[in-house]
Amino acid sequence: MGFLDKLLGTSSESKLKKLMDSGQLPSAFLVLALPFAPRIYHVLQTLGVGIPQDVSLIGFDESFLCEQLTPGFTTFSQNMPELVKVVLQRLASREKGANKPIPYILIERSSCR
Repeated sequence: MGFLDKLLGTSSESKLKKLMDSGQLPSAFLVLALPFAPRIYHVLQTLGVGIPQDVSLIGFDESFLCEQLTPGFTTFSQNMPELVKVVLQRLASREKGANKPIPYILIERSSCR
């Protein structure tokens, strides 16, 4: 899986083109910052890269924007009720070093195979 956020900038198309030409285009990209998603979609689609036929896209943080992109953007959403519950429990008990994972919710849309 590649990290596409680093490719955003004036040379993002040329960097992606080099990956494509070298046969090293990853099968998926993890988009770490949701505001970059529309630009990533645009660059990939401009280069003729099919989402999800050629590359799957998945990101973090749910937003109305995810449903507006075509194809819909698959994301991991923070489970806010569980997050609040765990934080309050830790504060109340003054737990230190507790590593109870807080589960994410996968919201599947069409950007992944």
